[in-house]
Amino acid sequence: MSNVPSWTPTVAVSPEEDALLRRMTRVRKLFRFLREHRHELFDAAFQDELASMYRDTGAGRPPLPPAMLCMVTLLQAYMQVSDAEAVELTVVDRRWQMVLDCHGATTPLFSQGALAAFRSRLIKHGLDARLFEQTIALATRTGAFDPKALSRLRIAVDSAPFEGAGRVEDTLNMLGHAARNLLSLCCFYLDVPRTAMTQKLALNLLAGSSVKAQMDIDWTNEAQRQRGLAKLYDEVQRVVKFARESSVPELGQESAASAQVIEQIVAQNLDLAAGIRIRRGVAKDRRVSVEDSAMRHGRKSSARRFDGYKRHLGVDLDSGLVLHCGVSAANSHDSEHMEQFREAMEAGGWMLDELHIDRGYLPAGLVEELYDCGTTIVAKPWSGGHRGRFGKADFRYNLKTRTLTCPAGQRTSWQPGAQAVFPAATCSACVLRERCTSSVSAGRSVSMHRSEVMHEKLRRQLRTRAGRQRLRERVAVEHAQAHLVARQGRKARYCGQRKNLFDVRRCAAILNLHTSLRHCDALEMESTLLAA
Repeated sequence: MSNVPSWTPTVAVSPEEDALLRRMTRVRKLFRFLREHRHELFDAAFQDELASMYRDTGAGRPPLPPAMLCMVTLLQAYMQVSDAEAVELTVVDRRWQMVLDCHGATTPLFSQGALAAFRSRLIKHGLDARLFEQTIALATRTGAFDPKALSRLRIAVDSAPFEGAGRVEDTLNMLGHAARNLLSLCCFYLDVPRTAMTQKLALNLLAGSSVKAQMDIDWTNEAQRQRGLAKLYDEVQRVVKFARESSVPELGQESAASAQVIEQIVAQNLDLAAGIRIRRGVAKDRRVSVEDSAMRHGRKSSARRFDGYKRHLGVDLDSGLVLHCGVSAANSHDSEHMEQFREAMEAGGWMLDELHIDRGYLPAGLVEELYDCGTTIVAKPWSGGHRGRFGKADFRYNLKTRTLTCPAGQRTSWQPGAQAVFPAATCSACVLRERCTSSVSAGRSVSMHRSEVMHEKLRRQLRTRAGRQRLRERVAVEHAQAHLVARQGRKARYCGQRKNLFDVRRCAAILNLHTSLRHCDALEMESTLLAA
């Protein structure tokens, strides 16, 4: 675009930069790497893509060079600093000035608002994915990644909990929080003080900062709790009704989203059929935060719960590069994410030799398709055991005759995707019955997967030393997850799944840059030794 300036930092190293680069041999070496390779990372083609985010109207001030702001987002992820601190570091940190080509700057290169606006624009146009891909392209140029490997990739995929940034609240606090947000909109558009508005609508519970404190009840008393909930519900509905009946059009438009949040909280948490009560159980896909609508309850195990999202990484086992990253809701099954992995495969033109996964990904249709196409699947199979009785692994399979033999030596036939059932009479007379099934009237049944052949091969792999050693190769993706957590933190920086995907992508980009840096350092050391 004609009015979008390109970023053309110098390639030649000045004496001042050379003195600074010589100091970066032990700590913060990525500054040196970015200075040496910034012109390759932000080549002309990528800068043209970044410029396409802006309209060429000829009006207004030209934007800042988008490639320079893109570099700032990488430096933010590297140093884990806020927008405000990033602005200041362009003035007070010589390393930032070296990478951004602004030596001796005494005023910030950009404002905090300009950086936030650029990030929103980058997310809107999906070019954060291109920034991540550029780190893979740079690894190819530096030799850290062999492009021929795209036809024989060995990828390991794993997920990890990612705590959301939104505040998790119980039903009463969520209702009060959402209602106060709607009340604030009413006060803003009608230009009425909050105190006057609460008095006008007779809002006693919503007048304070905590609805529970305003209730002032004995929380062990069921009757008092029910009366408090009914009173809060009545006040919330009063605010919703007032906002909807307002004659100010702007208020009606802006308040619609807040009113929908309240309706969702009521539908998921309250039972209005038998009076106003907290519903029993947890609603499917329950919202857990007012600020972040995408956060969900999730479980890493039966004993460990988390609230927020899951981070997914796909790592090339040969180079250590992160080739895929994603974010999903905490309550989603890992296998659901494989559709995003399929899109990455198709976009990158990958051909997989091996796919190393956690067994949570096994039910995905893509896994079966890859297996049918000749890809080696490496994963721990499901044991199928229950309450100390014989599990699926204790039965012997004949894949040719499709027969199943139980620990007692009895045999039955099976079909993919169906139940293999042993006769009730046979099981009733069996001496191992107590260790096999608790059913009184029926025989033992074993669920057979539609890809049972693949699952049986996984079980056989687990029984051999070489197979178990192969399973341990996926530790590379677990290490990458640990590095990502160290870089990004266990808690999300932003609200919303899309913004957090952006953050995961730029932090994964830093991991890839470190991989390229290590490769270049190894080559340099090797050449030094050969010269000696």
